[in-house]
Amino acid sequence: DARGDLWPRLRDRAIALGAALASLAAVAFAAFLFWTPAGADAIIGFQGRYGVPVLPALALALPPPRSMRLEESARARLEAAALGATALLLMWTIARAATLYG
Repeated sequence: DARGDLWPRLRDRAIALGAALASLAAVAFAAFLFWTPAGADAIIGFQGRYGVPVLPALALALPPPRSMRLEESARARLEAAALGATALLLMWTIARAATLYG
């Protein structure tokens, strides 16, 4: 197997997928509770961009192609870059929300 031990096992990928879907469902539920008026036909205020922070977890949950061969150091750099980008996006989102609504 080209993926070897460098890729998370099925159990870990299932946890990442569950966390991503639960996070997205929580955001949709909050939009439904706080922004949707009673009797509306759809959830008001929910936008697709709210799913961007869960993309790294979804990428982790999906197995790489069998033809993908990366060295451990290259994979570690990609993982660090993905986690760093996610952390920066989260910090920017919190800072932006604080300036707009704080």
